[in-house]
Amino acid sequence: MADTDERRATDRGSRWLAVLVAGLALCLVFALVMNPTTPGPVGPNRSAAATMLGWINEERLANDLTPLMPAEDIARVAETWSAEMAATATMEHNPAFGDQLCCWELVTENVAYGEAYRVWLPGDPVERLTLELHEGLLASPGHRANLLDPNVDQLGIGVHLDPEGTMWITQNFRRSR
Repeated sequence: MADTDERRATDRGSRWLAVLVAGLALCLVFALVMNPTTPGPVGPNRSAAATMLGWINEERLANDLTPLMPAEDIARVAETWSAEMAATATMEHNPAFGDQLCCWELVTENVAYGEAYRVWLPGDPVERLTLELHEGLLASPGHRANLLDPNVDQLGIGVHLDPEGTMWITQNFRRSR
């Protein structure tokens, strides 16, 4: 009789374990189906770039600086470089961006990247990652100096999402002639 009771208890424990494992597997499948593995479509993201420009100009106004004007030619150079960084999975400054821009007295550049993670959190993951990168650039003295440089008047931002969901950002600043 004791053997039978032990066997029943073991069977109940095994069934509970099987139900628990099945429930966890179902939760994982649901999370993967409901949340993409990347935070947005692969490629350039002009919306994220425009959002970042707005935040930069808010910061400049808070520091009594004039807002930066967006410049399409600078944005194209920045987008191309962000795509290059994404393709090579290497963050580095564009050694030729000054040659790729015209009509300038001063140019500077910020580059950054952020890996997609926490895609299960509420809210838009692209906006969340954009904000994290913006705040990271503001927290870095050299990058902050570029963002708040009173000697520049134009900005082009390139944001590129790679297939893994990593966001690559290039910010090119220019003082026009």
